[in-house]
Amino acid sequence: MQNLLISLLESSLAMSAIALVYMAIAPLLSKKFTAKGLYYAWLVIVVGLIIPFRIHPQESAININTLIPGLKAASGSFGEHAVSAATVTSLVIPWSVLAGSLWLVGAIVFIAYHAVRHRRFLRMVKRWSDEITAPLVLSTLQDVQTKLGIRRQIGLKVCPGISSPMLMGFARPVILLPAGNLPADQLELILQHELVHFKRGDVWVSVKLAWAVI
Repeated sequence: MQNLLISLLESSLAMSAIALVYMAIAPLLSKKFTAKGLYYAWLVIVVGLIIPFRIHPQESAININTLIPGLKAASGSFGEHAVSAATVTSLVIPWSVLAGSLWLVGAIVFIAYHAVRHRRFLRMVKRWSDEITAPLVLSTLQDVQTKLGIRRQIGLKVCPGISSPMLMGFARPVILLPAGNLPADQLELILQHELVHFKRGDVWVSVKLAWAVI
């Protein structure tokens, strides 16, 4: 448990530093690399945040024990000298248990909060969205799918409760459009944008980002 937490802290610090540097130099990189290349670079950072294990030499670049020297001392045996009640408590309960418990509670609260919000959103979409049956719109969707080489059928609905187009769903992907008439040229660009998200698997990337935050 203690080794796992130390590994999590070290990798989180290292990848957070890399992410900050990447964000700082992103404007320069955008002049030399494509948006797709920058996108996959972010994915590497996200995966690094999710996976705490590294293949590294015996000495880590960032050693959590040097940053927080009292962590391991808190889990040591009881000293010979008298100490305060707070110190006794920290000695009886290892720091790894306290830190692990705090992380677990935070993760549960984070997941519960976003699960409730997502459930409310799904209920709103189910109640207020309507299938789009206009032949011209469906034909445009089919044409864009054919250009992008997407054979899977993607649903298309209009939902007054959203302010911008979005893609949602894993088993049954659907594109949601806000209420209001869209010009034909804008509609094709919007559908292409959302279908590129589907082809790249960005819905799964959103899940990875949420897991990285945890």
